[in-house]
Amino acid sequence: MEASTAVPVSPLANVRGVRSILVLTVRNPELYAWLARKGLTGRFFNFDLRELSRITDDALFAEICTRIILANTTSKMTERNRFADIEPRLIELLRADPPARVHDVAVSSGITAVELHAALSRQFPNVVLDISDKFGAVSVSRGFPCRVFDLDGDFLFGYAGPFYCDPRLRPTKFISLLLGRLIRASREQAARLPVDRTALFDPSTSALIRANRIAAIDYDLFRTEIDGRYDLVRCMNILNIGYFPADMLRQGIRNVTRSVRENGLLLIGRNQAINVGTHATLFRKVGGVLRVVEDFNGGSEVRDVALSSGHAS
Repeated sequence: MEASTAVPVSPLANVRGVRSILVLTVRNPELYAWLARKGLTGRFFNFDLRELSRITDDALFAEICTRIILANTTSKMTERNRFADIEPRLIELLRADPPARVHDVAVSSGITAVELHAALSRQFPNVVLDISDKFGAVSVSRGFPCRVFDLDGDFLFGYAGPFYCDPRLRPTKFISLLLGRLIRASREQAARLPVDRTALFDPSTSALIRANRIAAIDYDLFRTEIDGRYDLVRCMNILNIGYFPADMLRQGIRNVTRSVRENGLLLIGRNQAINVGTHATLFRKVGGVLRVVEDFNGGSEVRDVALSSGHAS
C-alpha cells in the first residue's frame, strides 16, 4: 500500500463563515499562486483581471480563467492535448490539398489553437492561422469601482477595493453578492465608461499573437459574415446540441460554412475531456453544401444537422 501524499489543508479551508460571506480580490500573482496551491481560490479569493498581463504561467492563467463566469454561464476552460486523438489523421487528410489559411473558432483560452498551429506548421510552414472566441476578451472599466463587462456590454462582475463583487453569487456570499448588485451597470452605462480591453488568451497564445504567428480576429459564429476565406475551419466544443436549439445550430453551421472556400474543409466536433475520444466529422464544401469526408469516433453529434443545413453560398 502506498504512503499517503495528502497535502495539509490550510486552516482557512474550514472557516465556512469566511467562505460564505464574501470573496476577496488578489492583485499579486505570486500571492495568488500560493493561494491556489492551498486550494483557497474561488471560495475565498479571485484574481484581479487588471493584473492579468502579469501572469506568465499557462497553468495559473487557466486556473484564473476557470473562475470567470461569462454571461452565458460558461467559464473559460480548456485542456492541453484535448484533440490529440484525431490530429494525426486530420493532418494526413490535409496533405492532399495543403491549407493556406485556417480558422480555429471558439478557442477559449487558446491552448488547443497553439497545438493546432504547431501541428500545421510542421507540415505546412506557410499556413496562416486565425483564431477567434466570442468571449476572447473583456472590457475592464477604470476608476472606482472597477466593473468588468463582456464585449456585448453585459456586466459580469467587479471590484470595490479588495472586495470581489458579483450579483450572480450564491446568497451565502451575501457581501460580495450585495456589492455586485450595487455596482451592476447596464449596457448603456457600460458604453459611457472608460474601459480597457483585456484579452483572455493564455500566455502561450498571446506570445504567438504578439509574434504575428497567429492572428486573433473578432468573430461571432452566428452573425459575422466572411465569404470563402478559409481552406479549413475548425469548430470544436461549440456547435453542440446541448448548447443551442436546432434552428440556431443550422444558422451557425450555414454561417461558418460560408467562410469556407469552395472545396474547402470544415471540422465540427466535441469531447468531454482528454483521453475520452473526440467525436467529430470532417466535411467538404461542394457546390455550397457540406459533404462528409470522414467521421472520427462515430462522427459529430450535429452531423445530420449540418448535412441538412442547406446552401451556404
